Amino acid sequence: MQTLTEKKSAKAPGRPVFNEMIALISSGKADAILCWKIDRLTRNPVDGGQIQWLLQTDKIKCIRTFEKSYFPSDNVLLMSIEQAMANQYIRDLSTNVKEVIELKWNMVVGQVVRHSDM
Repeated sequence: MQTLTEKKSAKAPGRPVFNEMIALISSGKADAILCWKIDRLTRNPVDGGQIQWLLQTDKIKCIRTFEKSYFPSDNVLLMSIEQAMANQYIRDLSTNVKEVIELKWNMVVGQVVRHSDM
């Protein structure tokens, strides 16, 4: 067993530790993944597709989370929905953060203008 810890966000493909894990699985040096939740493993459709393909082609024998296990023989629909929900969550979060920042900026500018009128 090898522990890999990713510190980069799963929002976009190209995470070095994730890519290392995929290489270990593809080369047959690993065949299972233990992670907290499936949405911590992948939050973008590219990484999600890689994981699903390796699971469907039996390169990954099991993905184990604290909630459940995923196996090659399982229906991929549930995993796809969970990964899509994780992807949508990160997209919504990005939009909401941008809106809050813009709102705060407008409030600060408005306050500065009001104070300058005093």
